[in-house]
Parts: sequence; structure tokens; C-alpha cells
Amino acid sequence: MRKIKDPTLFQSIRKFLTEDMPIVRKKSANTVDAYRYTLNLFLAFLREKHNKLLCSVTAKDFCQRNVLDFMDWLLEVRGNKASTVNLRLKHIKRFCRFLMDENILMISELSAIQKIADIPSTTNDTIKFLTVQETKEILSSFTKQIESDNKQMKNLKNIKSAFFNQLGKGYTSISSILHNFKALPEGFEQDCNEVSSNLKIIGSISNSLNSIDSEISDAIGELQSLKESIFSENQIASWEIRDNRLKDLIKQFTITAHKEAAGRIGGFGIEKEGAKSGEITFF
Repeated sequence: MRKIKDPTLFQSIRKFLTEDMPIVRKKSANTVDAYRYTLNLFLAFLREKHNKLLCSVTAKDFCQRNVLDFMDWLLEVRGNKASTVNLRLKHIKRFCRFLMDENILMISELSAIQKIADIPSTTNDTIKFLTVQETKEILSSFTKQIESDNKQMKNLKNIKSAFFNQLGKGYTSISSILHNFKALPEGFEQDCNEVSSNLKIIGSISNSLNSIDSEISDAIGELQSLKESIFSENQIASWEIRDNRLKDLIKQFTITAHKEAAGRIGGFGIEKEGAKSGEITFF
């Protein structure tokens, strides 16, 4: 590692950036950063233009000739504007004043640096005022534009009002429809309840009829068994009605179902298919 040729200079740079600027002069952090950036640029300039390594830089390098060359370098090489170069010059002058206060830079060298003038700005700073006629034309154009904008705003307001009025009517109409809407006809629920009640009654009657039919079937079965038992005990294979009056009575039956019942009782049958009223077939 190379030895620093002028350690006092770098100690002064550190003191300038950490004590003098932020503490003594109460400068903001952004201002301190701007000064630090300027000093780093000056050291970069010395390295590029004069082949000065950082360790070989001394306080004598802060001289009028180097500062002038530094300004040219900023303009030509880095392409900075005059305002930027003048700001860097201001920073260098302030640092050199600090070096003189620290008895590091001679007052004669500081005086020479302080004589360096700012670079004139190439921008035209002349303020051009409008004539009365130009002012009237601008105001007239502005007034017309305002009138046009107000007219458009009024039209938009009317469109907006009409839209919300229509929206309100639609909302009222939909609310009325929904309020009066009925998915089922009038009395439908009552009819459904009545049908349900009737179905329960019919179901109950059906159960009763099924029970009666079952009892009748059981009775018929028992009577048939009793008939077969009586026939067996009396060794009777078949029987028929011999009383002609009873036969005549049976012949007068007009309902086939009655004839079938009478036939079962009397021990004779009738023809079911094609049988006419009054026709009986005996066993």
C-alpha cells in the first residue's frame, strides 16, 4: 500500500465534510453530498489529466491553473452546462477558503482562485412582455374556451340528470313488479292444501277398503273350508237347488256379479264371457 504524500490534506477534507459543513455551518445532508461529489470530481480530474494518483495529491494541486483546467474539463469532457460548472467552482472556492483557514493553503493562492469568474450563461434571460393587444387576444381566447367548457359541462350535467331520472323510474318499475310478482296463481296454495287433505282422506279410505277386502277374502276362505268340511262329513260331492221357485228367483238377477254370488251360494256357475243377463249354468 502506497504512503499518502499529504495526509494533512485528506484529514482536512474529512473535517470539512463531517464537521465544518454539517455542524459548524449547519448545511443539509444534500448540500454536503454535493460538496463531496465536487471534490471527488476534482480528484478524478487530477488523475485523468495529470496522472495524479490519490495518494500523491497535495494541497498545492488546489491552484488557479488546475481549477481553470477543471472547469474546461467539466465543459468539454463531461459535457456539463455552464450553471453546473459554476456550482462546482463555488464548491472548490469554499473548500479552498477552508484550507486557508486551516493554514494549509496560502492566502495568495486562495486569492488567485477567488478571482476566477463564473462562466457566462448562454441562455437568454431577457423577459419579454406581451403587448396590450396580445394580452387581450389571449384573454379573449381563454374566455371563449371557458364558455365552451361551461356549455359542455352543462350538457353533461343534463345528460347525467336525465340518466339518473330514467334510472330512478326503472328502479321504481322493477320494485313494483317484484312487489306484485306471484309465481303461483291466486288460491293455488289453498287448492294444494285441499288436494293434499283429500289425498289423505282417500288414502285412509283405500286402507279401510283394503282391510275390508282382506277380511272378506278371509271370510270366503273360511266359508269355503267350512263348505268342504261339511261336504266331506256328509259324503257329498256336489249339490244343486231343486226348489224351482228359488231357481226362478235366481234367474231374475240382472247383475252378473249378483249371479256369480248366487251361483257360489247355490253351487252352480254362470258363463262370464258372452253371458247375458239371466243366463245361469248349473254344475
